Amino acid sequence: MLLLILYKLKIDITLLGHTTPIRSLVAYHNGSLVSGGFREILFWDTKSGRQIKKLAGHDAHTFSLAVLQDGSLAIGSFKEIFIWNTEKNQLIKTLIGHTNEVSSMVSLKNGYFASCSGSDIFIWDIKNWKIIRMLKDQYISSNYFFFYSLVVLNNGNLASAGRHTKIQIWNTTTGDINRILYGHVQWVYSLAVLHDGNLASGSYDKTIIIWNTNTGKILNTLIGHTSEIRSLAVTTEGSLASIGLTYRAPQEILIWDTRTSQMIEKITGYTDSPPKLYALEDGRLAYTSFNFTISIIYVTNYSNINNSTTKNTIKKLTTKTVDNIDLFLQTLQQKQWKVGSLLFGRND
Repeated sequence: MLLLILYKLKIDITLLGHTTPIRSLVAYHNGSLVSGGFREILFWDTKSGRQIKKLAGHDAHTFSLAVLQDGSLAIGSFKEIFIWNTEKNQLIKTLIGHTNEVSSMVSLKNGYFASCSGSDIFIWDIKNWKIIRMLKDQYISSNYFFFYSLVVLNNGNLASAGRHTKIQIWNTTTGDINRILYGHVQWVYSLAVLHDGNLASGSYDKTIIIWNTNTGKILNTLIGHTSEIRSLAVTTEGSLASIGLTYRAPQEILIWDTRTSQMIEKITGYTDSPPKLYALEDGRLAYTSFNFTISIIYVTNYSNINNSTTKNTIKKLTTKTVDNIDLFLQTLQQKQWKVGSLLFGRND
């Protein structure tokens, strides 16, 4: 038996159209991508790279985006959230209550959505657009703390992180903190839920921690970045992508195999500050790039050559002996395949 973990990475297209730094990315209807910058909300066909449209009438800075369960688009700005029906190009509602920039928003499983700004997290009812609950961590200073990231866990709980070393796990029904995760030594900028339900957190301390949120235990710590980690994304194949931020130097995009906790690819290039990652439904990865552009790359994970497509692709390269393994690996490299790991064993 020959078990391969193969990764293919190739830059696909670059999206051009923004004139200001891009602060947020989110997938929209029919596989399209929405990007937000200062007074700019652009819609993209990610297959052709064509700009579909620009949201007319939006005239505020964009810090975060979210697609709600009713199909409307929420745009987080400074102290306000704008709810748009993008099909009709109509502003439905302006939500007020926050006191700073709305840095993250997520749609909850009960039909509500959550937003964070400063040290506040609000839970909104999309039926009447009212705040039904405010989440507060009484042990942090409201004058210093600032939330950066929100994600919804598989059990419906909400995870939050920000200008602190800890991560809060909230029960959004009661407003209580179920658990606090300790492990980072500096601020936590980004969170992502892995396919197995575990939580990944990226920090200013240059590490990514994988958590079991049910027990609060650290499962692994991923080390490889040389700069603060600003954004995380999980591809459809289950790989974890992370991007760091360095000033006056190339940024780092690292691709991780979360099963082995090994870094399998490293990409460098200049990006606008702060960089953002977003995993598309077709397996590609979008990230904010230099000069207000968005780059889209392929990141494909084939974990077993018994997959018919993969087997047909490489069966002509395999041999019955290990003597030709160097030639085998060279051929894969020439075809832009990256080998994450190899395992040889008996067929029986």
